[in-house]
Amino acid sequence: MRSDLNSGLRPVLGPALALLLALPIALGSLPPFRFGYWDKAEPMVVWLNLCSFLGALALARCAWVMPRATVPNLFHPYVLAPLAVALWSLAAAPFDALPRLSLFGVPQSGLGALWFLDFAILIACGLMVRDCRVAWRLLCWAAAAITLVIAGLKVSDHFFTSIESTLLLYVDAYYGWIGVTLPVLAWWWTRHRRDWPLTVTLAIAALACVYSSHSLTAWSILIGGTALVLASERLPVQPVRLFTRSPWGSAVLVAVGALLPPFALRAAKPLLNSPSLLDRLHLQEMVLADMARSPSWLMGQGWGRVQDAFHGNLNVTGENLWQPTWIFLSSDYFSSHNWLLDTVHAVGLPGAGLVLAGFLVLPLYAAPAARPAATMLALAYALISAVWFHLCFSLPFFALAMAAVGRSAREVEISALQRRAAAWSLMAVAALPMLGAGALAEYGLNIGAIHRGLTGGAVFDRAWPVDPRGSDLEAAEVIRDAFADLAKDERRPNPAAIPGARAMMATLAARIPQSDTVQMITIGLGVQSYLHFSKELAWLAPDLPSSRDLWRPWLDRLLWLAPGRTDQAIGYLTDRAVAGDLLAVEQVVTAILKRNPSDPVGLYFRGLALILLRDPTVRPLAVDSFRASVAAGIERFMPLDPVVRQLIESR
Repeated sequence: MRSDLNSGLRPVLGPALALLLALPIALGSLPPFRFGYWDKAEPMVVWLNLCSFLGALALARCAWVMPRATVPNLFHPYVLAPLAVALWSLAAAPFDALPRLSLFGVPQSGLGALWFLDFAILIACGLMVRDCRVAWRLLCWAAAAITLVIAGLKVSDHFFTSIESTLLLYVDAYYGWIGVTLPVLAWWWTRHRRDWPLTVTLAIAALACVYSSHSLTAWSILIGGTALVLASERLPVQPVRLFTRSPWGSAVLVAVGALLPPFALRAAKPLLNSPSLLDRLHLQEMVLADMARSPSWLMGQGWGRVQDAFHGNLNVTGENLWQPTWIFLSSDYFSSHNWLLDTVHAVGLPGAGLVLAGFLVLPLYAAPAARPAATMLALAYALISAVWFHLCFSLPFFALAMAAVGRSAREVEISALQRRAAAWSLMAVAALPMLGAGALAEYGLNIGAIHRGLTGGAVFDRAWPVDPRGSDLEAAEVIRDAFADLAKDERRPNPAAIPGARAMMATLAARIPQSDTVQMITIGLGVQSYLHFSKELAWLAPDLPSSRDLWRPWLDRLLWLAPGRTDQAIGYLTDRAVAGDLLAVEQVVTAILKRNPSDPVGLYFRGLALILLRDPTVRPLAVDSFRASVAAGIERFMPLDPVVRQLIESR
């Protein structure tokens, strides 16, 4: 133990307080804290950034007051690994289409450069606190108590509330990741302090949390990891000890756990009959298609762009969009459930290498006696990332667990210049999460107010706020919900809705021509369909007089960003064909078939345009085009017109 930390709580009060405030981040989903469109997730991201800000300030004070103990912890490999990912993400961001999104991260989880910076700060705080008995015990008791509260809330959600009114996030499994960290803390107290009440409480909290998560993954990690640690300590079997006590043997085991699941899933594709596994395979297919179309193996495309990859490459899955059964189409997916694909897509191969290093350093730089527990923790961290994904509320728990197993840093002599550099650098670092928290909170409060107002029928005709992330995703989701509610509203016409509809259409018109957010454009095209194709909002069209003129430019923008989403052209092409504007049909169809000569939508409407010419000499070409369209899968996107089917079968 370090001599200058043994004197009591005061030297590490700041880092301990930052961690104490970070542990209940999951409670940010409760009603008093909610804001933003994803009102149960966005407050947690802001909360994490605020705690990171406080942690960085606390570390700056520690670097000034006791630099000999602080600076070595700042350079601990556990801290450097996520810090390196954050720095590489920042370096790559200027090359991304949405650099601020890569900095702040996706709204639903916050995964971005700041996420890794926050994680590094929390780990450093944990390393500082670990050797102070009072602070460490307090944090471990708090971790157990907060976990029990979360487990209780999830049990309540599961048995007593509907999906729409859950207190916490409705996906139970996310909370299981907290439970798999607590056995590491329990192990620490059995080995170092023999505090059995705390050890038992941590164990009970872990079991309660994993039980309430209903996650097979969490149960497998908890049981398998505990068995691995016990086998390492109780059985003198060489293979077990090789992969739990040898630094490089443990690292190999963790690397296999991190890398094998995605490849195993693809290898097992012919054998899959589980909807969940097929769903994950489709997610991989969409991201791989996006990477093949826009390869950026060095810098990636930035954090937060996986959702654009999904919606831009939806049709590579072969799923039926007209009569959908695929759960993705009614869900909000923002991760491929595969850390390797997500990371290569975001920050390229160098970034993926750094994230992999973050898994491997856990056993490599663990205290020798703690290596089995560190191996279990690393496997948990890697396996969750390989088959699911982390949300920000699990980071403080992983930071505590990593501090419990990490090798103690040796105190070193620090010059006055080094002390000042460390303290002032941490002060500068603290500015990033503070600015992030402020900007995201302000935007979340504004867009949340608009969303609630539109949902409640209030009139909104003012300009919409601009997302500090530079993405149009959140505004698009609010607009989609608002127009969908109008389409279902039986009050037709509804004069009170007209100002809000005009404001939303103006927002779409202003943003879509420059937007790189695929969903903003597909939602805009969906609004056009409501107005002019499916006609659910035909009563509103006269009050949006220029809306039809925007349809073609929006479609062109989408097909430039996502050439495979030709299903989105069906409404426009049908509208133009019915209006007799065959020139417009031919222009769009020609552009589609130039990119992909076997595109089913292009082939179908090429056939339709030829039929509408009413020229008997081109009728065989039209029938051939219809046949090719059916063979290419047009019925995945639309029902086949009976007349067209008769034409195909008549020859």
